[in-house]
Amino acid sequence: MNAAAPRAPFRILCFGDSNTWGARPDGGGRHDAATRWTGVLSHRLGPAYTVIEEGLRGRTTRLDDDMGPGRNGAAYFAPCLITHQPLDLVILMLGVNDLKDRFGQTAADVADGVDHLIALVDALPIEGPSDKVPQVLIVAPPRLGTRGAAFAAVYAHADTKSAELAPALAALATARGLPFLDASAIVTVAGGDGVHFGAAGHEALGEALAHVVASLPLS
Repeated sequence: MNAAAPRAPFRILCFGDSNTWGARPDGGGRHDAATRWTGVLSHRLGPAYTVIEEGLRGRTTRLDDDMGPGRNGAAYFAPCLITHQPLDLVILMLGVNDLKDRFGQTAADVADGVDHLIALVDALPIEGPSDKVPQVLIVAPPRLGTRGAAFAAVYAHADTKSAELAPALAALATARGLPFLDASAIVTVAGGDGVHFGAAGHEALGEALAHVVASLPLS
């Protein structure tokens, strides 16, 4: 009898903003691939998983932003999902950019934006015999810290909303029956620009997510 063919690696899409892209809190560019939480996640999970990094500075859940092209996450999300099929898991960590003062969003508004992305996953066209609708893991981004000059005005009035975001996303995860992780329980944004976290935070978040992902019944 022929032995069963080994299963292809589980494919994980990490869809986020500058903290998935790996922006350094000192404004000095980008953490290297091994330092970013996506790289830590890939290393900890090993060859049974393929981690796909889709981070973009300034990405929102579904809001247009003139800071640059393509910042509306919802506008890019569906083609991104189809590009990377087949997928077993999508990790969503978005919401910080939605809290910029010029958008006037509440934590509930941001949770609605994340819910819109989840609906796009549910409506994903199946484009091949091995493709399927992937599981979704919601990650609440770390709370904002004390902002430096670059972000003080951009995120004016955002502290309360930032604190309310994790409970709003946890409620969404419960309503949707989805796994959830609050990154603020793992990562503290302190020092630097008050928005991005350093190498230690990336290490801790990647480690925590590896434990969560390994516990999920992906099949």
